[in-house]
This record gives sequence, C-alpha cells and structure tokens, in this order.
Amino acid sequence: MPRFEEYTYTVKNIPFVLRTDLIRTPLSYAKVSNWHEDIELEYFKEGEGVVLLDGKEYFVQAGDFIFVRSNVIHQLIPHSNIKYSCLIVDSAFCQNIGFSQNVTAHFHNAELSALFSQLETFHANSDDPCIVMKLRCNLLNQFIILNERCVSTMEKPTIGTSLATQKTKEAILYIRKNFSEKLTLDKIASELFISKFLLSRRFKEITHTTVIEYINNYRCKIAAEKILNGASVSEAAFSCGYENMSYFTKTFKKYFNCAPSQLKHTK
Repeated sequence: MPRFEEYTYTVKNIPFVLRTDLIRTPLSYAKVSNWHEDIELEYFKEGEGVVLLDGKEYFVQAGDFIFVRSNVIHQLIPHSNIKYSCLIVDSAFCQNIGFSQNVTAHFHNAELSALFSQLETFHANSDDPCIVMKLRCNLLNQFIILNERCVSTMEKPTIGTSLATQKTKEAILYIRKNFSEKLTLDKIASELFISKFLLSRRFKEITHTTVIEYINNYRCKIAAEKILNGASVSEAAFSCGYENMSYFTKTFKKYFNCAPSQLKHTK
C-alpha cells in the first residue's frame, strides 16, 4: 500500500540518507509500499525475497543491488530473513551532476559493492574532519559506475501503464487524506474520474493488493500509532473510520498479529 515520502538533506550538507543493516523477515516487514521523488539504491547482504517496482517483480539475494527510479512505487517482500542497506539520494543532486536514470533496476557489481561498503564505513565515522569530502567523493564514484557499467535502454511506459501508475498514486493520496471518512471503491473512483472496475484492476496490478486492503492496512497503521501515543482503543478505531469495534479488532489482528489492546500493553 504505497505512501508518498519526502526526505530532507540538511546534515553536514550531505545529499543523501543512508540506512544500514536493516532487517526484514517474512513476519515483520513494511506491508506498505511507497514512492518518492528521490532515487534509491538498495544493497542486499543476506537472505532473499522480491522487490516490486511499479508492480514488476525482481528476485533479490545477497550481493544484489536494486535501483529505484524517481517516483516508482516500490516494496520489499522477504522470503527469508533479509539484511540490506538503502541509499536515498537527493534528486536535485543527481540532476546537478548530470546523472540520468537510465540504469538497470537489478544487477550485481563487485566494484559498486566495495564502494557501498566504504560509504557505510565513512558514514559511521562522523568525527573525521574530511567526512563530507569523502562521502561526496564516494557517492560520485558510485554514480559514475552506475552510469558507465549498469546502464540500460529504458523502455518508455505505455500510455495505459503510465495512467495506471498515476491513478494508483492519486487513489493512495486521496485515501491517506480522507482515511477517517467513510470510503468505498465507488466514492474513490468517482473522485478520480475513473471506472471503479479499472481502478480496482490497475491498483491491484501496481501494488499487488486491493483498494479495500489498502484502506484497512493504512487505517490500522494510523490507529496503532494513536494507541501507542496514549489514545484508547475505541478512540483510535473511531478516529480512523471504524464504527464496529469487533470488525476493527479482527482487521487489526490481520495486520499486526495481535489485538489492539495487546499493542497498547507493549508501549
């Protein structure tokens, strides 16, 4: 279930966000896909699974890279315990250095692996007086390799595919803005000026989930945050559009493997 994300790059003038050694398991992973304007490079160290890029599946395992272009809806689905790092780079920086996004989505590259590991080491050593220069130099070298060694001829999306992705994003943003209201497939389709049958089919193709599943998953995620911040279970449920507590509890268990009251006890 995609969400739009925004990143800021204010730490020491470093134009990226680096998240290292993230762990995802088949029972514990973000069941909400996302997209952002910045590009993302994912480096897999252990385990295996599938990455979805605008609905297309890429099988990944240790040593693999996944390149996520700007505004591509993406999600990681682990088949086993996975350890990976992700590098999210400011799109403005990419434009300034002349980097095109003509990069193969899925690849191996030993030289890039070594540079990525070096970047992680530099990033952890914040006391180094040359840290900014080293990080920027490393990043530029990675982008040179991406442009020179991992290029591909990008296939332009068909009008139908492009429209499907755009309408899926519009539906996601609409649901996120109006999740506390009564939402139906008919209402969302009407607001987006699209057939409910077409919206349902395209949404499933891009996200591998249904519109209704997305609504419930997102509502339960927001409800969980409210409960952990001190709201009662009933307050959280009603504020997220649930009128039936029994249905809310059943739905919540589906996504969190526990009752909402149990989640509150873990605060």
